[in-house]
Amino acid sequence: MLRAVGNKKLFLDKSEYEYYLQIKNSFNENYFNGLFLSDNDGIITAVTPSPTKQTPMVLIFFLLNVMMNQRLRNIDDGVSKISLLEKRLDKLEERLNELI
Repeated sequence: MLRAVGNKKLFLDKSEYEYYLQIKNSFNENYFNGLFLSDNDGIITAVTPSPTKQTPMVLIFFLLNVMMNQRLRNIDDGVSKISLLEKRLDKLEERLNELI
């Protein structure tokens, strides 16, 4: 689900959002401002901690973990689509063999 984090869109699943709320309660929400870049779908494109101010490591690890999870979910969706295409292709081949 899309959430507003650090004045940007961020796609988080339920467990990621619950952990984000724990982090938000421990640190000021302003720490997330400028800490990452995301696209219109809320997918993290870069984690960009400031070279001049200190950033808690838990925030960086959280964002890197979310970024990796987003990519893994995307890959998993792609594999599922390929699997469906393989099944459809098998059915088409069976019908074609029946006609020949």
